[in-house]
Amino acid sequence: MIGAFLKKPVVRELKDKALFLGWIAGFVIISALLWNLSGDFLSIKLMRAVNRSNNIIERNLRLDAPVSHQPDKPSPTGIWYTLENSKDLFFVFTIMQDGIMILCGAQVAPNSKVVEIFPVSGHAVKIFDHLSAGIVRIYTRRIEDIAAEWSFE
Repeated sequence: MIGAFLKKPVVRELKDKALFLGWIAGFVIISALLWNLSGDFLSIKLMRAVNRSNNIIERNLRLDAPVSHQPDKPSPTGIWYTLENSKDLFFVFTIMQDGIMILCGAQVAPNSKVVEIFPVSGHAVKIFDHLSAGIVRIYTRRIEDIAAEWSFE
């Protein structure tokens, strides 16, 4: 009697949908775990890439390590780093301009003021000059607001 019930088209269709939803849920859970667990690895790879880029453009800034605790306040997409032989921090972030992501860095002094924002990749160098000053000021204010409310020690 149960076997006949399980062979009905409605039950078979429900089983197929449940199996499909199970696969999707499993994929989402595994993807979320991989994304969260790979954050440290990605931040170290980004740090190395920025250091290589700074060497190429002969900038004397060298990122030392990712900051262990990122601020809780919503901020532009990016990662905070300490600078080698300096009390300043460095924030690597992206600016969106006309659908293009531009990788930039901001040197932040201990008084929570942005010293300088500059591009940190070859592609960004070409596009950075075309950014409006208003967009750069908006990002500067956002970064300074986060830095002022967040303890860097």
